[in-house]
Amino acid sequence: MDKTQLNSRWSWLRRRFVFLLATLLFMMAVVPFLEGLSGLHTFFNIFLSAVLLSAVYALSQKIREFVAAVVLAIPMLLSIWSDYFVRSDALFLIGRICGILFLAFTIFHILRHILQQQEVTRDTIAGAAAVYLLFALMWAFIYIVLERLQPGSFATSSAQTLEGRSIFIYFSLVTITTLGYGDITPVTYIARSLAVLEAVVGQLYLVVLVSWLVGMYVSKKSRPL
Repeated sequence: MDKTQLNSRWSWLRRRFVFLLATLLFMMAVVPFLEGLSGLHTFFNIFLSAVLLSAVYALSQKIREFVAAVVLAIPMLLSIWSDYFVRSDALFLIGRICGILFLAFTIFHILRHILQQQEVTRDTIAGAAAVYLLFALMWAFIYIVLERLQPGSFATSSAQTLEGRSIFIYFSLVTITTLGYGDITPVTYIARSLAVLEAVVGQLYLVVLVSWLVGMYVSKKSRPL
């Protein structure tokens, strides 16, 4: 491999957080508009699989992290697509639990990477924004698992149900941004505690993130030329 090819390869790796952020934004922006279509299930699974694969790619710089990410992502991907052939509550729960662990693993390593950087770059900002959306997706999986284990943990208005593929992603985004529309409400103590925890984590993350970005920017500007 010559120097040009090597530089090209590392250039792609340096944009891995941009790809992850783009797939997250695309899924969360497009899926709600497909609500009610007969193929929504398939579209949602395609977008969710793309997010998981993008997250695996985001951890591809180090072989140990990459292998661990693949091991955690495979059960989730299998549970997503095996639903077309066999319906199993056990497989569903195992897949979502592995998805939660995978997202937590991804969040931890992306945060560790970007906090070790010496300057703020486009990919660093994309990684920080992606982590925020990954938090929301992780909590959506937690809510899904909770509702499956304890039906009735959440209540909705009469106009909607909890059967929609994107309903808990919507609730998680509303919660982490503290919008609180009230059309979906946590009912049980565990559900309420998780919703409060997500809101607190989301706000603390934004405060810490902005402080870190400002600190890095000021530090770069104050360096002598």
